[in-house]
This record gives sequence, C-alpha cells and structure tokens, in this order.
Amino acid sequence: MATVMQGCLARALGAAAVLVAFAAAPTHATPRWAIARPIPEGKQSPLAATPLQKRVAEEKEITERYPVFIEHIEVQGFRPRDPFAPPPRTKEQQFADSLNQGSPELIAGHSYDGYYYDGTLFWGSDPLSFAWKNVKHWLAR
Repeated sequence: MATVMQGCLARALGAAAVLVAFAAAPTHATPRWAIARPIPEGKQSPLAATPLQKRVAEEKEITERYPVFIEHIEVQGFRPRDPFAPPPRTKEQQFADSLNQGSPELIAGHSYDGYYYDGTLFWGSDPLSFAWKNVKHWLAR
C-alpha cells in the first residue's frame, strides 16, 4: 500500500514540476506586429484591398484614367394646379371640423366601440373582451 501511495505522489510531483517548467520557461516568439515603412506618394500599399473580379478592376482603371465631371444643374419650375382638386380649406373650416369631432372624454350611459360605458367600467357580452377593454382603457390613462 505504501508503494502505491509513493507512486501516486511521485507522479503528482512530476506533473507539478513539468507545469512549473513550462510556466517558467522563457518564450522566444516573434512579435505579431510590425511598424510598416512609409509608402511613397503615388504608390499603393501592398496591404490595400485589391478587387477580386477582373471586371471591377477594369472599371476602376477606366474611371481613374477618364474622370467624368458632372456640372450641377438647378431646375426650378411649377406644377399647374389640378382643376379637379377641391379648393384648400380655410382656417375657420379646419377649426369647425376639429370642434365637430366631439369631446375625447367618455360620457357615462353611452356605447363606445360596442361596449356600454357606465362611468367607471366598460360592459359587454363577453367577459374577456370587456375585461381587456377595461385594462387597455386604464393603461391608456
């Protein structure tokens, strides 16, 4: 039994020694970065993206060789009024329309969207639907 314990202890110490050796060993790795030399004017960087398709490269070369300058032309004009369109509404008519829409407040004893409103709750034929209507109404306040 003692030899079994000594064997396990020896293996554990050996594994610990190997781990310590790997951790303490100096690493001689080359850096993964470098400072690139400056590129002279007019030359393209070798790291710049290149077009993968021949057609794209040709189009790029043509556009660089023959630049196209487009002058901006400003055009002003007017559109004739549609003879069938109704005339524009006056401010008084717009104000009258807003008054005719009615009060946004709910009035007790009236039906709204098919639900009877008694002043506090909405009532309907289906309990789930008017419960949902009451929840939506309370959350909208």
